Amino acid sequence: MSLATQIRDHPTFDFLFSEILDLSTLDDSRLEYQDLVLISDRYDPFSLWSKRAFITGGSGAAHELARMYRMIRKGASIEVFSCSHDAVEWLDRVAIRRSSPGA
Repeated sequence: MSLATQIRDHPTFDFLFSEILDLSTLDDSRLEYQDLVLISDRYDPFSLWSKRAFITGGSGAAHELARMYRMIRKGASIEVFSCSHDAVEWLDRVAIRRSSPGA
């Protein structure tokens, strides 16, 4: 069973959860556009409405991978950040807006 399947099938998992994905140590990627389409379609346990922050360190393979995935998941709320501080701050702002009356 894949990790994505385990996450999706876990009784406490909510597909609307937010996610932080740290790719900042990624130096190289052999993944291509079609690979990311497959991951998105078949394995990604998160909803298009989930808020997702990808940390890339700002440039290179990780940044390109995150931007490509954001294009594939059009309509999804995915942002790309160069540092974890900005990613966490963005997710916190989103969470506060969601929990505010009238949000």
